[in-house]
Amino acid sequence: MKRKMDSSSPSGGGQGAGGGIERKMEGFSPSGGGQGAGGDGVTPGPHSNQRPPKAEDAGLLAVGNSEVFVHYFRADCCNVDAALQRLGLTQCAALGFDLEVRPSFQKGQHHRTNVIQISSLTQCAVITIGSSGKLSPTLRRILADSAVLKIGCGVRADLERLHLDFPACLGPAPQGDALVGYLDLSLLWRLTGSGQVGEDDRGLKFLAAAFDFVIDKSKKLTLSRWDANPLSAAQIKYAALDAAIGAHIAARLLGVNPALLGSDGELSRRAVPYSHAGPSMSAVARQGTALALRLPAEARMRLERELESFAALTERKKERNAAKTSSKSSARQEQRQVQPSGINAGKKKKKKSNKNGKAKARALAAGGQQGQ
Repeated sequence: MKRKMDSSSPSGGGQGAGGGIERKMEGFSPSGGGQGAGGDGVTPGPHSNQRPPKAEDAGLLAVGNSEVFVHYFRADCCNVDAALQRLGLTQCAALGFDLEVRPSFQKGQHHRTNVIQISSLTQCAVITIGSSGKLSPTLRRILADSAVLKIGCGVRADLERLHLDFPACLGPAPQGDALVGYLDLSLLWRLTGSGQVGEDDRGLKFLAAAFDFVIDKSKKLTLSRWDANPLSAAQIKYAALDAAIGAHIAARLLGVNPALLGSDGELSRRAVPYSHAGPSMSAVARQGTALALRLPAEARMRLERELESFAALTERKKERNAAKTSSKSSARQEQRQVQPSGINAGKKKKKKSNKNGKAKARALAAGGQQGQ
């Protein structure tokens, strides 16, 4: 795997231990049509002497002090199922998750999901759906399995979108709180004591910065053509970072060291109590004690404070809304009281004007008759 070291650092760590892209991923070569060893399109591991096939883009991301190997698969020319199995992603019960969609610039325009990213603490797969619009059986199982936690910010909305885009593969979108198998990082941030009670939801960029992880959220990449096949190297890096950093943020929040053997299993074990929580505090409040009973003691206490804060905030909103409604009602009542008198005054004025006009007409007619 050919890597170009960043000249800003003798060791090639362009962003240093803080995070971001440590090595430029020159291994990306989006064009081509071959498959990897064994015909499954899997990029060889980090210690393999075999060069990655041109059809599969491979690179190395540095997330903090850890390295994540990136693999790019085009669903229309790669065996995605075999790839996910060989990378060990099918054995993980907690995965960083994200998706990308071609941007819409017209009201009511909807584009189907183009790219799906899943990542463990060491391996990340970026998968383009392709023109067929079908999900591979293994990818479908990962997305639909409630026992596999999909980790990210706004991850529930992403999963609901997938149900809408691929109903034949995943079934119709679950209603209410029926969707399970996800872990929202914004809520995890607060329940693990990193955030403040009652604060607003935090996005991935904010959470990444809290751990010195760098994400390039350039508008040019965000609004790029995600339906391109193949993707550019810059798009693959962008997509991979969102999923990989999501997994590493969860690991930091839950006290998991990615450098230790079995860290993916440990992340899964510690993340399970927080599963299905979110995406909003109102959704958590509806779950009542069901969620609280699964949480560790400290997190349970934080949840109680969060719910108290949420209840107080909800009550203040109700009071403000009631005050606004009362104010509007009073204003309408005053208008109704003022309006009739105004209308009557106008009618009286008009009547008086009509009487004066008729009187003048009679006087003129009488004068004319006298003149004759």
